[in-house]
Amino acid sequence: MPEFTLDCGNIEGRLSFDALPAIVRGYIEAAFFTGVRFWPVDGEPFEVEEVGFLDLDPEGLEQMKTDALRFWIENRRDIAAAIEAAPEYDLTRAGHDLWFSRNGHGTGFWDRGLGDIGERLDAAAAKMGECDLFAEPAPPGWRVLVEQFETPPLTDTECATLAALIRESP
Repeated sequence: MPEFTLDCGNIEGRLSFDALPAIVRGYIEAAFFTGVRFWPVDGEPFEVEEVGFLDLDPEGLEQMKTDALRFWIENRRDIAAAIEAAPEYDLTRAGHDLWFSRNGHGTGFWDRGLGDIGERLDAAAAKMGECDLFAEPAPPGWRVLVEQFETPPLTDTECATLAALIRESP
């Protein structure tokens, strides 16, 4: 992903963002990098420029966290193999690639020289279906929402697997 710095608003926003698992941070960064749109009732949609992490709706944040974490849980072996195969590859990049592959942005897991691993991860991301970020006015600014089907929360088994993954991750 080209140089991009997500606006986290303030120090508390930065600390909250930095506390997220790397794959979630990468997923959120890529989502904002690809743009947040507003669809006015009358007129053409346009990209909203002045939005960042603190504008993300709490339910949308939970959806994004759950999607990225569930993907990591379900594809942990292939993600670990990708990281092992390519020293510059890490969980943050896997989060970027999850967003890009899921939404057909012309780059993603398949584009990293990972061979069969990248192809499997790309196919798994595509199965999730596309989603997008959109904005609605929320004076004094915007509220950013995630447009996708509702994501069920992680199960107890998924949470236990995730705890083990977090302990083992660099």
